[in-house]
Amino acid sequence: MNKLKILIVDDSEGIRASLEMILSNKYEILTATNGSEAEHLFEGHAFAGNPFDLVLTDSDMPVVGGVELISWIKTHYPNTPCILMSGGRDPLNHRADLFISKLDIPGTIEGVIADILKDKVTVPRTSS
Repeated sequence: MNKLKILIVDDSEGIRASLEMILSNKYEILTATNGSEAEHLFEGHAFAGNPFDLVLTDSDMPVVGGVELISWIKTHYPNTPCILMSGGRDPLNHRADLFISKLDIPGTIEGVIADILKDKVTVPRTSS
């Protein structure tokens, strides 16, 4: 049985590495440094029949930010759950399924993701 796949998008290498360390025992993790890179990864994996099960993205990044990325995902892949995270306040008018403060990540992110993905069934993935 394959692991569910999560795309982590953050311009901070430290945040990406920390989240990958926390989550990689239970989930397959891929990372991107901004929303534009994430869109390309997302489309490539979706086209190959191997879509992401969840996206965890920072709100403020260069090139394409998290709010814009989530809007793009919800337009093209509306069933993909998205978590928006920020070191500041919850931005208004986003389409994320959940907002989480980066300050709350260490103690809560595993439970939050498990709750969002609890109804997802892992199925064999096709290889490309």
